[in-house]
Amino acid sequence: MTNAEFLATTIPLRTLVERADLGTDLLVGPAGVLDRPVRWAHVSELSDPVPYLLGGELLLCCGVELPLDPQPVDNYVAGLVDGGVSALGFGVTPVYAAVPPLLIEACRRHDLPLLEIPSSTPFLAVCRAVGEELSNRTQAALRRLSEAQRALTSAAARSGAEQRVLAELGGWLGGWALLVEQGAAEQGVVGQLAERVHTGVASAATELADGTQVVAQPAGARVLVAGKPDRFDVTDRGIIAVAIALLGAVAGQRATGSLGALAAELLTGGGAAGQLSAVFGAVSDRYRVVAAESAELLTELDTPLIAGDLAIVARDVDPARLAGLVGVSAAYSDDQLVAAAREARQLLERARAAGRSLHADRAGTGFAWAVRPEAARAVASALLSPIEEHPHLLAALRTWLAQHGNWDRTAAALGVHRNSVRHRIGRVERLLRVDLTDPQARMELWFAMQWAE
Repeated sequence: MTNAEFLATTIPLRTLVERADLGTDLLVGPAGVLDRPVRWAHVSELSDPVPYLLGGELLLCCGVELPLDPQPVDNYVAGLVDGGVSALGFGVTPVYAAVPPLLIEACRRHDLPLLEIPSSTPFLAVCRAVGEELSNRTQAALRRLSEAQRALTSAAARSGAEQRVLAELGGWLGGWALLVEQGAAEQGVVGQLAERVHTGVASAATELADGTQVVAQPAGARVLVAGKPDRFDVTDRGIIAVAIALLGAVAGQRATGSLGALAAELLTGGGAAGQLSAVFGAVSDRYRVVAAESAELLTELDTPLIAGDLAIVARDVDPARLAGLVGVSAAYSDDQLVAAAREARQLLERARAAGRSLHADRAGTGFAWAVRPEAARAVASALLSPIEEHPHLLAALRTWLAQHGNWDRTAAALGVHRNSVRHRIGRVERLLRVDLTDPQARMELWFAMQWAE
């Protein structure tokens, strides 16, 4: 969610009125007041705070500059209403022991909700409560958008994808959704909105007599029209954007094959840049490939792009949540999916050897993880076979290599005399027929010791 979208997030006034910890008392409440949106809470004792407000605030004051005459008080409240203030919170004490009757009457005349803030509730507590509620609402919106994206993507991966996506979209909006073909003879509001969009308008909206909100947006050569009982919020618009992207991808694959065919094409170096964004929307510009021991495992992922034992995903994957072994690549751009697929398969091979799924971001780096496990173990066994029946020589070699060839530290670690270490390492050299002054020989034996474990 962008900063602009966060600033557009509001909470209903009832959220604050119903919080027992604030102890507010609603003194003036016109019809529908509890549903009035609050964008933020702001403290100001200015006689005219409007130039410093954005609109939608719960304004808090204790009357330091409040005039005592009816007309100035009326002008003050009228100015707040004109400035878009959602509600006024008046703190009793230390200036006034109770909310001034003149202020109550002025708020009643201008339909401005008025809350009494008790002396036991600091203004800071009110501001913090607004911030908490806005944060909770934002997090809930993000969860809803994420869950809707998963559901819509899953619908797009099944047969009858288009109708499934529309049905899923209607469910998430709590309303309905349909596609209008260009030139279709749709009647009523749907036809009017679709015609406006077809003429080049980016989005069209209206409200029906029963209060139903209807919006229309272009979806390729067609128009997506959706309706719901209440207004569309930022999350609703995000869900619609995901649906439009998926509908475009489904339509684009009709002539050339399934989304699975697109996945296969992209994973083998074909396809065009931008096709993934058409499928996943603006979720990410970096993608991962998942390789699975069983193709059925991939159906648990939030993606329609599955080709055999590989899947392309736009979000990170926690291998522990899947019921079988997988390898998850690092994040790549859409023109590097061949490398991502190769990495995912290498990780799956390592996962089979280790008996657990592996993720590139947590599997370690360097040459060791890129080696085929079976081949590495075979080489290790061949190199170390002359001393594998001599555990004291294996221990001496491992410790000596770990101590970078230092005789004293090796002797201390093994609990033997340094001459014993020299004797054992000499035997290792003779049995393995290597020169341990050669760094290449040391490196090969070190890796062999790791893979022999």
